Amino acid sequence: MPSEAARSETRARGSSRLPLLLGVGLLLAIAAVYAQVSGHGFVRFDDSEAITANAGLRAGLSARGIAWAWQTTLVANWIPLTVLSLLADAQIHGLTARWILLENVTLHALSTLLLFHAFRRMTGAVWRSAAVAAVFALHPLHVESVAWAALRKDTLSGVFFMLTLIAHVRFVERRSLGRQAIVALCLAAGLLSKPTLVTLPCVLMLVDFWPLGRLTRPDGTLDAAALRSAALEKTPLFVLVALAGVASVLAQSAAGATVAAVSFPLQDRVVNALAAYLDYLGTSIWPSGLAAFYPASVGEPRLGAALAGLAVLAGVSFVALRERRARPWILVGWLWFAGMLVPMIGLVQVGSQSRADRYMYLPLIGLSILPIWAAGELAARRPGLRGVVAGVGAAILVALSMVSFRQVGYWRDGVTLLERALAVTRDNPVVRANLAAVLEEQGRFADAASQLRAALRLDPHLVPAMNNLAWLLATHPSLPEATPGEALDLARRAVVDSAGASPNPLYTLSLVLARSGRFVEAAQTAARGAAVARSLGDERLARELDARVARYRQGRID
Repeated sequence: MPSEAARSETRARGSSRLPLLLGVGLLLAIAAVYAQVSGHGFVRFDDSEAITANAGLRAGLSARGIAWAWQTTLVANWIPLTVLSLLADAQIHGLTARWILLENVTLHALSTLLLFHAFRRMTGAVWRSAAVAAVFALHPLHVESVAWAALRKDTLSGVFFMLTLIAHVRFVERRSLGRQAIVALCLAAGLLSKPTLVTLPCVLMLVDFWPLGRLTRPDGTLDAAALRSAALEKTPLFVLVALAGVASVLAQSAAGATVAAVSFPLQDRVVNALAAYLDYLGTSIWPSGLAAFYPASVGEPRLGAALAGLAVLAGVSFVALRERRARPWILVGWLWFAGMLVPMIGLVQVGSQSRADRYMYLPLIGLSILPIWAAGELAARRPGLRGVVAGVGAAILVALSMVSFRQVGYWRDGVTLLERALAVTRDNPVVRANLAAVLEEQGRFADAASQLRAALRLDPHLVPAMNNLAWLLATHPSLPEATPGEALDLARRAVVDSAGASPNPLYTLSLVLARSGRFVEAAQTAARGAAVARSLGDERLARELDARVARYRQGRID
């Protein structure tokens, strides 16, 4: 019969193996959900601009490519580390969807393990930490960030987010200038991967409150001196995020991604932001009807949903503040979720979406703390219910995995993805315009024209749809125009609505004019397009338009 010492050693060995076994389980679950991406392709929806048509990536990790990574933007974002990772892809295996997607999955898996380690180190609660990591690994809202090649910035920044969290915990355990510098370096790397990590210093303040307990006295009251000290030590981090915020706004404004206040007034943005909080809560709890693009309700604010969102935000915040001593995890998890969403909630409108699943990639961590720690507290108070709690938790994770597996399947190609988005949303002109582009690439020109016309019925001022339909009608004469001169009218409207600040509508208008035999106007328009392209740093398009100018002056189209 083994001695008590031997039994204690066996228990210690088993407890030390548990995190390893749970980590392996997390990796196997991620593989089961995401292995299918190895057979997926690009979906074109931003993949074209970010990867397949991005000529700069062809330089690979050359001196020219590395220098270019720090000078360019990727889909209106200045994210040089993300660009460098794609340059490495181009260097190692070419820009193939299979490997880019598998690397996204690998980064997601690494973030999951780092998150598990961070929470276990902060709280000492192995099972609850594993549950937080499992929700992060398997929730359907995260499929977009992992299964979309263009969102390398999400998975890469996720790794640096977790590393910053771990570095901060190490700094708290033993304060030193070197460890503080590592925190700053990890944060800087995250910001250079995706600027929405600007809220990370605030997250570190939250974990200082709980679970690290640095900001409270033994009786649970807030220690003002400790709060000031914790804020002061993060001054370099707040400087970094301020610089990143300025760089992000400048990059998005230069690319024309920010929506002017005149087209989406502040009051509408506030209403839609409050409604979006309610939407995010809803899809976090019941992740159905997920889409690659949710159109913003410009001019039609959802007042009812906004009031409901405000009531939920106020109600949960009240409970969190009231319970801050007995259950500090409620306040931390809730503010983690609500605070991290602020840069993406739409108060500064970027693009025309009302919300996006990818925006929940890191905020969902905070939200998941609430039910997981509540379940842990219930199991601790009533040991007889531990089996029930564990069973319900396992069932939820299985359900999330099944939904995520199906959701990953929608990302296998552009047509499948965009048709799914049309099926679960309404009045979605942006998705119709993107679906038309995919159909055109497949040679389905009549179907593409039909989708573009449907998009313009929903949004008569959607410049990409006007421009692409004009190009389609001009380059495929077999497609009958709805009215005489439709292509010319569409091209002119696209130039006017883009204020002449985009080279593509000018390119299309020049072609339409040339095909109408108006070569002098065509050459002048193409020259304007070349000048705009150069002002935006697109030398390749500028040279292409220069060539058009030369041909038009000779009375030639091709």
